[in-house]
Amino acid sequence: MLVIAGCASSEIDTNTITITGQAVNRKGGPAIHSEGNVYFIQNEPYWDDKYVDKQVAVTGTVTFVPNPEPEDGNLVQRMSASYYTIKKATWVLKE
Repeated sequence: MLVIAGCASSEIDTNTITITGQAVNRKGGPAIHSEGNVYFIQNEPYWDDKYVDKQVAVTGTVTFVPNPEPEDGNLVQRMSASYYTIKKATWVLKE
């Protein structure tokens, strides 16, 4: 008998890509603002001062994390309705 088990995840992985945008430190961690979107850098506590408010090119696996409205209708504090993360990120300063 073959048994395949897994867990459901609300994260949707996409391709490894490079995104260029402005580096910012936010409450949720280091992020870049690019084309109206916010991308959080996973596994980093914050941007080093030399990157903050500068243009950076970040390469990694982008994951879209949908955050639907609560089913019970109660308001909850959260980062945003939906957001992106970048896993296994590397970056360079664009000057």
